[in-house]
Amino acid sequence: MGLTPAAHRRVGGFSLGMKQRLGPASALLGNSKNLILDEPVNSLDPGRVHWMCGAMRSAVAEGRAVLVSSHLLSEIQIIADRLVVIGRGELIGDHSMAEFLAQGTKTILAHTDDDPHLRTALENRGAEVRISQERLVIAVNVAIPGTITVSRACWNEGILIFSLTQSTPSLEENFLQLTDSAAVFRADV
Repeated sequence: MGLTPAAHRRVGGFSLGMKQRLGPASALLGNSKNLILDEPVNSLDPGRVHWMCGAMRSAVAEGRAVLVSSHLLSEIQIIADRLVVIGRGELIGDHSMAEFLAQGTKTILAHTDDDPHLRTALENRGAEVRISQERLVIAVNVAIPGTITVSRACWNEGILIFSLTQSTPSLEENFLQLTDSAAVFRADV
């Protein structure tokens, strides 16, 4: 964890980042069969985050169980094989990472030379369409199963496509959707 140069110093004189590195370092030293880490990458610089993620993956490869509690879902998406989601003290989700990511609503983002016309044409076909950041956001469903359907609608309506992409929800988006009913405090967004 890069603490060797500070081996002679008292822990009380460590910076917040150094103290944060000390916890996972001591947990990894014990070579225990199970590791329980609470916010192990909090306050770490990008190099230490990368190292810590590698250390957790290595521990799993050695056959050790690694339980990580974290609010940094982007890091969890990289390292976790399985997600257990707890809300208000109750289990509200237990999925493999692949299962969890597949749950969310896929969308198509479209930008054309006539977004209002395309929106009307797609809604007439039963599509769910909204506008976000000057793009049409189209829910992938039975009416619109993929980008080819949107492309064909543009062709039929004589609309020029500037961009057309399909996206899958992130871990964070799926997490927020799953935990929405269990949230005690909400920020006004």
